[in-house]
Amino acid sequence: MDLWDIVQHYQIKEAREEARSAADRASRQETKVATGNDQIQRLMLATQAMWELVRERTGLTDADLLSKMEEIDGRDGMQDEKIGVEIIGCPHCGRKTNTRSGTCIYCGKAVEDSHVFAR
Repeated sequence: MDLWDIVQHYQIKEAREEARSAADRASRQETKVATGNDQIQRLMLATQAMWELVRERTGLTDADLLSKMEEIDGRDGMQDEKIGVEIIGCPHCGRKTNTRSGTCIYCGKAVEDSHVFAR
């Protein structure tokens, strides 16, 4: 076996190892995606159940729900079907919190100075 054959065998071995590694990473990602899809389906089911309970017990309508969804969507200034999040210092306790819920995740007080979720 000459030097060229040795180099080629080494390169083939390296390529096979890289291919195996890529296949392993792809398999792990597929598992994560499947798990995420399962979680999304469960959240969708829970959301639907909660809405049906609320609708049955309060008399709210699908139009009411859609209106509230549009209101919440627009709070960050964009109608993009996403909830905007901003990291800010809580004016009450000073710790870093996000504006997703409108209250500080540490002290529970309203985060009133946020333009994203001003009520």
